[in-house]
Amino acid sequence: MKQTTHFPTILSILFACISLISLSSCADEWMEYPRPNKNEIQVTGKIGKDTLYSFVDVNLIFSHTFLVQSDGTILWDTQKNNKNELNDGKNVIGKVEYDGDEISKIEIPDWCVITRFKRKKKQYGYIIEALGRKDLHMSLSLPYIGGSVEIK
Repeated sequence: MKQTTHFPTILSILFACISLISLSSCADEWMEYPRPNKNEIQVTGKIGKDTLYSFVDVNLIFSHTFLVQSDGTILWDTQKNNKNELNDGKNVIGKVEYDGDEISKIEIPDWCVITRFKRKKKQYGYIIEALGRKDLHMSLSLPYIGGSVEIK
């Protein structure tokens, strides 16, 4: 009786498994993430405009925001709380507008206004307008896939 060796089959299966594992570990290198031109924008005590956009052809999309106290405590999360307002724990201090699930405008009177605009080729950017308020004792965190932008 002739004995069959399964060595080539086992070797092929082993090679396929190793290939899949190595490809899945490299998936992050192939995925495109937005790369904002800034990770932090200072608006407290300033008057003027700044622009926030992605360096790559991947849209910088904000679907919710956090209002963070100066000690790092999250005061308001628009994903968990009322998504159309910003609250400091006592008072409504601002409002958030959406276009579908994406933030199109954030307005905090006397501090800043963040407005989304179309830049080029279906790519969006944000204009951040500082309104001169001296100190809010808070910051606004705008998370996106791959990181977050802090407005202070």
